Amino acid sequence: LKALEDKAQIRRQGRYSRTIHILEPDPDLALRQKPVPVIGRVTAGLPMYAQQEWDGHILVDKALFPGETLFALKIHGSSMQDAGILDRDLAICEPRQYARDNEIVVALIHQEEATVKRFFLHRDTIELQPENPDFSPQFYGFDQVLIQGRVMGIVRPACSPEAAGPDAA
Repeated sequence: LKALEDKAQIRRQGRYSRTIHILEPDPDLALRQKPVPVIGRVTAGLPMYAQQEWDGHILVDKALFPGETLFALKIHGSSMQDAGILDRDLAICEPRQYARDNEIVVALIHQEEATVKRFFLHRDTIELQPENPDFSPQFYGFDQVLIQGRVMGIVRPACSPEAAGPDAA
């Protein structure tokens, strides 16, 4: 209920009251949002077989996620947890076939395994670095990695245990 109050969706009458008022939606909200297709899932761990599947869409704020051709991927794994990317998050991505050092990217490895990692270009290799000390950096030849996009941000589903906090059952 507190989260709905913070989003101005409801108003409680008094602190402990059971009376709840559903507020009118913000008429400008639809103008500020745009749908982004969720096109599959990707690992934030060891590379896994890329699974592209239509899984609906998510509405995002146009100001936070500019661009016309964005896509979203469900994150599976914990290798990027220190960058704030958790298991079951949705990564909002800008499609790109290149990356700059230190960017978090979606990379296709050997044309079949997809992963989300921090990108570094070295003289002879590409380094895909996790953001979790339990995982090791991965090194690949230039012909083994195809950049699919840059991670612009994360949307955390409200129903996930991480989003609910430590007291959630």
